Amino acid sequence: MKRSYSELHDRAMRRMFRVVGAHYSPAFVAQDDWFLKHTWTREQEDKFRDWLPDELRKRGVSRKRAAWEAGMFLVDRGWRREESK
Repeated sequence: MKRSYSELHDRAMRRMFRVVGAHYSPAFVAQDDWFLKHTWTREQEDKFRDWLPDELRKRGVSRKRAAWEAGMFLVDRGWRREESK
């Protein structure tokens, strides 16, 4: 049985929080500007960007659409990127 979109969204959010060492909570993301409270490196973001399309592909999404969806998720939900040193 294929998982629903909300299950995938929760899984993606949990993973995104885990990548930066934070705990995912729906109450936390209900706060204004929650996405400004953590940052990630380009490497962390790239690994997540590689992981998410693979998860979407497992659910029957085309390669092109999966890449687009992952990009939109990161624009809408992603952390700010740390400044380069």
